[in-house]
Amino acid sequence: LINDGGVSASAAVFTGKVDLGSNLLVGNAGSTGIAISANGEVTMAAQPLVNAALGEKSNVTGDGTEYTIIWDSERVDANADFNTSNGIFTAPITGKYLISYVVAMAGLLSGHTGGYGAIVSSNKRYPIANNPYATLDSAQGVACIAHSVIADMDAADTAYIVNTVTGGAAVVDIGTFSHLSIGLFA
Repeated sequence: LINDGGVSASAAVFTGKVDLGSNLLVGNAGSTGIAISANGEVTMAAQPLVNAALGEKSNVTGDGTEYTIIWDSERVDANADFNTSNGIFTAPITGKYLISYVVAMAGLLSGHTGGYGAIVSSNKRYPIANNPYATLDSAQGVACIAHSVIADMDAADTAYIVNTVTGGAAVVDIGTFSHLSIGLFA
């Protein structure tokens, strides 16, 4: 509804440029849904955005076990789309989501020369193979696997991360340097 000096209309058609001279705020049930500053920066308070981390998870893989990572610490969850009890993100709307993660593994042995990580969504599984022992940083005692995709997700689709290390005993820990980021891209 547009109200200008007592004249109301249910719709407006703008042609050419509209210069507001400062900020544009678009409401969302009593709060600002979209804000555009005078300099053109855009913020959307309910835009799906997640950044999560996890505490140390001990002895979760190494023997070929596929471990679903439970990201138990949210740094950001702008739209409450992420569940820390099961590590699952649920898309609130259809779109293309940028999903990116780093998993740090510790406790690797020389036989742990195979494995993979994967972003698992309702529509597709996006795996990445790695040799964790070959990338072991002896100073830190960890090896990392990093992966990102732009995933096509429908509303209510889910996504989560799995990690597997093979070639030995289940003594591989997942933890401290690991993090996950998910955001609506387009």
